[in-house]
Amino acid sequence: MSYFIDCTSINISYNVYGLATITYTVVSDVSGIHHYGTDSFSIGGRTFYGYIGSASVNRIPNTTWYESHVTFIGDSTGFYL
Repeated sequence: MSYFIDCTSINISYNVYGLATITYTVVSDVSGIHHYGTDSFSIGGRTFYGYIGSASVNRIPNTTWYESHVTFIGDSTGFYL
C-alpha cells in the first residue's frame, strides 16, 4: 500500500490573549489522525505549544481516501496550557 499525505487547508487565528487556534485538513490514503506531536505544532518557523481540541476522520465517499480535520489550541510563548 502506498502512503500519501497532503495538507489541503490550514488556518491560524488568534484571540485577544494571544491564544492560537490552528485548524487544518489532511487528505491521505491511510486512515487516522495526522498530527505528529503530542503537545506542539510547528509551522512557518513558529512552534505552538498546547493540545488537540478536536479531531475527526472521514472517508471520502466513493474513494479509498480519508480526510482528517484537526483543531490544535496553543500559544507560541513556550507556556504550556
